[in-house]
Amino acid sequence: MPRLLLSLLMLALAAGFAPAAAGNGLPAQPVNLRPEITVEDAVLRLGDLFDGLDARADVAVARAPAPGRQLRLSGQWLRRLARAHNLAWQPGPGNGSALVRRASQVVGPDQIVDAIARSLGREGIGGDLDVILDSPGLALHLPVDSPPEIEVAALTYDPRSERVAAKILVGGADAARAQTVVRGRALRMTEVPVLRHRLARDQVIAPEDLEWIRIPLARLGRGTVTDPAEIVGKSLRRAQRPGRQLRDSDLQAPVVVTKNSLVTLRLETPNLRLSLQGRALDSGGLGEVIRVVNTKSNTLIHARISGPNSVVVVADRLAGAAQQEALR
Repeated sequence: MPRLLLSLLMLALAAGFAPAAAGNGLPAQPVNLRPEITVEDAVLRLGDLFDGLDARADVAVARAPAPGRQLRLSGQWLRRLARAHNLAWQPGPGNGSALVRRASQVVGPDQIVDAIARSLGREGIGGDLDVILDSPGLALHLPVDSPPEIEVAALTYDPRSERVAAKILVGGADAARAQTVVRGRALRMTEVPVLRHRLARDQVIAPEDLEWIRIPLARLGRGTVTDPAEIVGKSLRRAQRPGRQLRDSDLQAPVVVTKNSLVTLRLETPNLRLSLQGRALDSGGLGEVIRVVNTKSNTLIHARISGPNSVVVVADRLAGAAQQEALR
């Protein structure tokens, strides 16, 4: 006896489904095979397989496949089944087998991820978490009439590696349940402001130039600026591409004096006020100290930027008569 036929007969007997006797003296009932069948119940009935049946349509003949699974019934098995129930059917070309599918309701990865995240929260592992399964296509199938309840058991979490594992059970406690063990990562997340589009060097950053992105906390770089108030109004020391974390070293005060530009150089003390023309040897923003050369005496002076193309001599870099000499 072929292995598939033997398995199906054993399955039918185990389920308490005995084939009816064919020798009842009545003519065989003509029927048509349904080549593809979808069932919802846990049992397979004659009426699922054949059209044109009378009251025998509800006779159970075997167990149905598990929810979400399918089973192909061979023509040989179907012929024996038809003969046992006195049905006039023979396999023919293109009509020799039947594919039986079991309908199901699917509990997918998103629902499993949400259940794990909630369980982590109940364990005191809160905050903004992203749970990422090692098997992102995981799905559990339940009978269509089972409640899609999810239970998370045997939950473990390693905060150093951010690895998580759990046993997942779906379906009500009194219903057929599906279960599996899942593993993955539970990443602690944070939000950071980044550039929405590319900006050039020395370009001043406006609020509309920024957007927020979520990243794993472990990927937050040292020196990354997370407060947009510390970014808006600053200019870039070098061109930056969109989506990149901005560090302190990427930002500077808006450039109001550019390198090699002419500036008004002033020295102000309680007893003295001098001004003359200089040339900036550096670019800089308001309040920054840059090097300036006196265009008349060619003397190098350190000066603090006080406004557009305006600098003030840094008093502690030049004292007394030296201040006046440098400005002549």
